Amino acid sequence: LKSGGHCPWRMQNLQGYVRHTVGQVKGLLVKNNLPTDQQLNRYVQELVRTLARLTAGAPKALLHEVAQPFEGVWDFWGNKPLSGGPALSIDRLIYILGELESLLLAGGEVMGEIAIREINRRVRQLVRTTSYDRLHKDVMCPGGLLIQGTKVRISMQLSPDGSHHLISWRFRFGDRDVEECTLYWDEQFAYGGLSDEESSVCSANVSESPMRDAEHDLSCADVAM
Repeated sequence: LKSGGHCPWRMQNLQGYVRHTVGQVKGLLVKNNLPTDQQLNRYVQELVRTLARLTAGAPKALLHEVAQPFEGVWDFWGNKPLSGGPALSIDRLIYILGELESLLLAGGEVMGEIAIREINRRVRQLVRTTSYDRLHKDVMCPGGLLIQGTKVRISMQLSPDGSHHLISWRFRFGDRDVEECTLYWDEQFAYGGLSDEESSVCSANVSESPMRDAEHDLSCADVAM
C-alpha cells in the first residue's frame, strides 16, 4: 500500500463498528430504552472518538463523508456539541447512523461510492459559486466538464412556471450511470411572469443543447477543485 492509504482491515473494522452500533441502537429502541440528554451526548462523543480512530489515515473524501451526517448538531473534528446549535436528539442519532449505514454497509465498493459522492459534491459547489451569466461558458460545456478525471455533462432548464432553474448532470463511473440534479436561483434573473407558451419555448430551447453526445464535441479543461 502507498503511504497514507487506507488498509483493507481498517475498512473492515470501520464497517464492523458501524454495523454493531446500528444494531445496538435499534435494540434499545425496540425496548423503548431511551437515553437522557447527558447519556446521548456521552454516547455520540464515544461514537465520534471511535470513528476518528478507525478512519485515521483514510482518504480525505472518506473522512468528509463520515463527518457529514453530524453537521448542524455536532462538531465532529472537535468532538463536542455545536455551540448555539440545536440540541442533539435520538432522532438525529438515528439519522446519523442511517447515513453511515448507507455509506458503509449498503454493499458495493465503498471508495467507489465515495468518489461518486465527491464528484456530485464538487458539481454542486461549482454550480453554487457560479453566477448565471457564467454558467453556460464555464460549466455547461458541450463536450462535458472533467471533474476528478470524470467527464460530467451538465445542463440547465427553466421550470415550466418560470420560478426557478433546474440544473442536471450525468456521468459514468465504472459500471454505473449516475444522474443528479439541483434547484438553482439567480438574483439577477427575472423569474416568474412567463406565460405557458413562453415557458415551454424557454424549456425546449435549453433542453435541446446541453448534454450532447456528439463525437466531435470539444471538452473543457479539467476543473482544479
